[in-house]
Amino acid sequence: ADLEKALVGLESAMPSRAQQIFEALASHVARAAHSPDQWVGAADLAACLLKEAKTNPQRKLAMGKARELVDSVATCGHDLPPGMPRALQLLRMAIHSAGAAMCKEDACDLVDVKKIATFWKKDGIEEESPKRWSEGPIAQMQSWRQVMSRGPRRVLSAWRDAAQRRRGLFSRPGQQLMSSQHMDSAGGFPGHNMDGPRLPPPSLERSLSNVQGPGIRGGEALSAANVQAFAKAVAAKALSENLSPHLEAIVEEFRRIVSQRIRGSLSWEQLQCRVSGQRLDPEAFTRAWKEKTTYQACSEDHESIRLWWSYVTELPPKELLRLFTWCTGFAAIPTTAWKFRINVVDDVGRCPTVNTCMTDDASAANRGVKMPTLYLPAYETKAILTKKMEWAIAGACGIHLH
Repeated sequence: ADLEKALVGLESAMPSRAQQIFEALASHVARAAHSPDQWVGAADLAACLLKEAKTNPQRKLAMGKARELVDSVATCGHDLPPGMPRALQLLRMAIHSAGAAMCKEDACDLVDVKKIATFWKKDGIEEESPKRWSEGPIAQMQSWRQVMSRGPRRVLSAWRDAAQRRRGLFSRPGQQLMSSQHMDSAGGFPGHNMDGPRLPPPSLERSLSNVQGPGIRGGEALSAANVQAFAKAVAAKALSENLSPHLEAIVEEFRRIVSQRIRGSLSWEQLQCRVSGQRLDPEAFTRAWKEKTTYQACSEDHESIRLWWSYVTELPPKELLRLFTWCTGFAAIPTTAWKFRINVVDDVGRCPTVNTCMTDDASAANRGVKMPTLYLPAYETKAILTKKMEWAIAGACGIHLH
């Protein structure tokens, strides 16, 4: 009875491919809010999503994620990345256009507009209900001076400066935000074969896709009797039907490169490890890394080496993988031959460095097994090692080397 009640009003449908792509891109905008190096791309993406949105739920979703991004920019404690003023100006214009479209589609439904306006409310901004969209979130964004006077004012000043430099941007040929036609021609939604038949590009106007299969008809109301068949049909559609056209080219090339003899000797688990690396828990991961490690100008019993492995062992899984990638260039423990070397150096004033181009071939040819080498200063404490490693990895991330 509880299941039947939960299924009342639901149909055998799932989000369309276009809707799933839209939601995934919107989620990326929100995640990028915490990474200043991704702000410019995220703001451009948010503006494109707002321009391409075809329904009010899509516009609301994009605006909500854009709000998270703008809030992070407004409260940041450092300078804006290059190009951010331009991106913020485009985002502001896209928000204004999307708001006007929402008012037009809903005939200025004040209740709906008020709900959307709450996305942008801040302490110190008046609670007066907006009469028009332009008097709602947009006016609130323009009046952020009331809030920003107590903190960074960089967002408003960036918008103002960019507006003065790029006035009339949308009226210039070739300066438009990405359109559906451009996304298709640029390969955003291509068919699976450039020389073969092309699939029609996903349309954001169709947010739902009917699901059908054994025991379920497309658009049929869901019930306890058909919910299991619906679940199986959704899995088949999402994992097979929707992906098949895009994976066929990859599968074809894989079969062309890898012989039938090799393919026949691998299970899917072995193939996964060959492609993605070994999937290990942190303890096994560290053990495998340690087994592949050799030492130069020191031994495994050296105090700096014991300090290093103690530091590595205490890292959480995500940070462990990040450190391993910085040290080796590998995203995971490889299944092919590899080595790792640690060379202890005396200069404790420097940060650890790594050379990922080394092999175990000592000759000038350097054609042996890949052997990334870590140059580890002989720090006295784990606290110093931890701080220096954080600086080293942050420096690599800052110049996009990690």
